[in-house]
Amino acid sequence: GVPRKQSRWIDWYGNLEVTPPFTNRKGRRFPYGRVITGKQTELTMHPAVMKFIEAQAMQWPPIVVDVSWLMIGHVDEVVSFVPAKSKTGFKVLLPSPAAAREMLDALLREGLGDAVVFGEIDDETTAADLRETIAESDENLVIDDKIAQIRDQLTMEMNLENADFVMVPALFQWGRALIPNAVNSVVVNRHLLVPAPYGPQHDGRDCFEEAIRQALAACDVRVVFIDTWNVYHSSGGEIHCGTNTFRRLRDPAWWTHVVNTGDQGK
Repeated sequence: GVPRKQSRWIDWYGNLEVTPPFTNRKGRRFPYGRVITGKQTELTMHPAVMKFIEAQAMQWPPIVVDVSWLMIGHVDEVVSFVPAKSKTGFKVLLPSPAAAREMLDALLREGLGDAVVFGEIDDETTAADLRETIAESDENLVIDDKIAQIRDQLTMEMNLENADFVMVPALFQWGRALIPNAVNSVVVNRHLLVPAPYGPQHDGRDCFEEAIRQALAACDVRVVFIDTWNVYHSSGGEIHCGTNTFRRLRDPAWWTHVVNTGDQGK
């Protein structure tokens, strides 16, 4: 295809993901998952790329979520899928300013309002200041509504239930994650690689890490925090943005299943 002018970052592959296998409400099985991508106002993933995927038939039609409220606008900033011992076999991670407010409220109740957040980093602040300012910003209140819409959309598109979602503490400022975004993570062999959030320290523990671990407790992974502030986060991305993984398919001959969809994926 011919590259588009001024498409910014929308055509990067953080904006092209796939769900785990599932069966939709009409009984159609997606044995290799379904493409999921973000739409930023009028911009979508490059049509030549989407046409290529459509021709393969297996993972089509795509689930397109609204990422217009993000500066970069990649689907991996708002949705990730993590193994779990559940009916679906996975949990859907979504970033949640509401969960971040609950996390910060809990710290304030413990008397940790003056605890330093983002310690030893230029953006250093306190838990109380973060709660009173960014957490209550109009931007984050709007994002709560946007995430609720994505949750409702995935519930319908993927035949999910409330228990299939994990709301991960997250805050945004000017369309970028303020706390390193745990949703923008990578699953590798039952490990979940998560950007270290640089939360307040108390009794030798990072309070943000502890809250994220608690949120992910229902997932069947070992959570590993990695310092990515300078290499990824400060440039507007996280671990998933800069990491490639190779997936081993149980049944690599995907093309043999195309005829079984009954409609050639359309």
